[in-house]
Amino acid sequence: MSIEPNPGVAGFMTAYGNRWGRLGLDEAFVPQFVGYPAPKYYYRKPGRIDADIETWFGEHGFNGLQTFCACSFFDMDKFRYSEILSSDPNPDPRTFEALELLITKVHAAGGVVHIWAWGDEQRKMTPVKWGINGPVDRRLQRYICARLGPLPGWSMCYGWDLQEWARAKHLAPWHKYMHDHLGWFHFLGGRSPEMTQIYDGLDYSSYQKHRPTYDTYVEAIEQRHPGKPSFLEDRFRVRVNVYPKKDYDLDMTRRGLWASTLAGGAANIWAYLIDPPEDGRSRVYPNKDQLLTYARFWRDRFTKEMVRRNSLTNGVCLTVPGKLYVFYKEDCDAIRMDLVGMVGPLPAVAVDAKAGYEEIPLGLLKPDHACVFQAPRRSDWAVAVGGPKPAAPPQIDLGLLDAEAGVLRVQMANGDTIAVDKGGKKCRRNEDSADDTYVYFNVLGSFAYQGSRPELYILIEYYDEGTGKLRLQYDAAGDAKYEDGGSIELANTRVWKQYQFHIKDAYFGNRQNGGADFRIAAGGHHAFWLNTIKVADFDLLTAGK
Repeated sequence: MSIEPNPGVAGFMTAYGNRWGRLGLDEAFVPQFVGYPAPKYYYRKPGRIDADIETWFGEHGFNGLQTFCACSFFDMDKFRYSEILSSDPNPDPRTFEALELLITKVHAAGGVVHIWAWGDEQRKMTPVKWGINGPVDRRLQRYICARLGPLPGWSMCYGWDLQEWARAKHLAPWHKYMHDHLGWFHFLGGRSPEMTQIYDGLDYSSYQKHRPTYDTYVEAIEQRHPGKPSFLEDRFRVRVNVYPKKDYDLDMTRRGLWASTLAGGAANIWAYLIDPPEDGRSRVYPNKDQLLTYARFWRDRFTKEMVRRNSLTNGVCLTVPGKLYVFYKEDCDAIRMDLVGMVGPLPAVAVDAKAGYEEIPLGLLKPDHACVFQAPRRSDWAVAVGGPKPAAPPQIDLGLLDAEAGVLRVQMANGDTIAVDKGGKKCRRNEDSADDTYVYFNVLGSFAYQGSRPELYILIEYYDEGTGKLRLQYDAAGDAKYEDGGSIELANTRVWKQYQFHIKDAYFGNRQNGGADFRIAAGGHHAFWLNTIKVADFDLLTAGK
């Protein structure tokens, strides 16, 4: 069988040397999973999965969900083999129906699912009762391959705390038998204690290392078992005094995301477990805007060609030599950057990793060995020099997961939205018409910042239902942070329409709520629907005519 990727569509996971990648996109990525419950909690609940995808991918910036099975492979409602009386159990179709639903929906959203197959022997969450790789286990393995093998976008860990019950003599035949029957490649691994490997022949290197530092990530990626992707597979959970030597806090989480990427791209599992729910899932992070800043910064910037070049800075650096440089330093007010190897002047932006996503444009930087970024305040800073060209024109397509290309939606207490289908299009509606009377947007500073483009055209696509008005309020020159930019009179035609606002004194200094540059306001407490938003320095309605 020949696997042919669909160009431009995130397909099966693959490897580019020691980088994780996706077929179809032909590009590397860093899997950042969030802890998710077992199959029984999302069985036949597509709406719940959709809502969770919006929460974890759209609002936090994670790109994967990690789920756990153990003996629920045989009975969806049970996890321990002591709870299953049969000496010859069959796979439970309900468990696999749930897994198929999860994998399919996550893949459609551009993400990946990581499955922990088994747990530890201490809690009897293993196949030991029926014999490792015995007839019952082999039947289950074939069933996994038959049901999940054709589905793109998932990986599997044989289990955690494997040192309690599994050896290389168990992992090697499991790995071979699964690949002999899967039909499609999927990453298969097994978590090992500290920085060791129980069996070197698995598809990725998995380590249970508590609180890994940047140097730990580098060691895992480049030194321990080079040539294949790495996964620091202890779950990094925000808790208080559960396991004091391994529990995380919010700052450690944020910095861990950056460190694992800047080291070269190691996978992780994260969870916020203050007052954890019964099903074991992560709760919403209080600093989700900071986590989303990490994801937005690295979108289209992390590539398979990047190499570490810390000699170029007083912080850390990933670069595609001559073309793209990412510099990062914690707790600083300046970053030194050696750019002498650049092919020519390149645009640069700075981002505060401890804030909501805002780009501070630094203009064109010239090749120089002594460039210095002077930060406006002390924080954790990232600077990107070069990289992908910005979208022309900047725009956003609203939906379950917004397609952001130079315009970002800013979530605010009086601007909450929900994804809906309306008039044949996926879009967003204000969640509570009584309280959510605005939808906020930020235009990346690389396009417009602090009056750099005063004359702008803003084209919105809206659904014309009901009566009342939709009004543009924008960050204008002077102290006018919510300047009136005109309004649309709704006519209840119940069709999608476009309207273009034209403003001549845009400041766009991120001075509205949440760092936004403009907002669409309901002229009264009523529901309204938005789809695409475009911003340009030319008339979008007449362009190309």
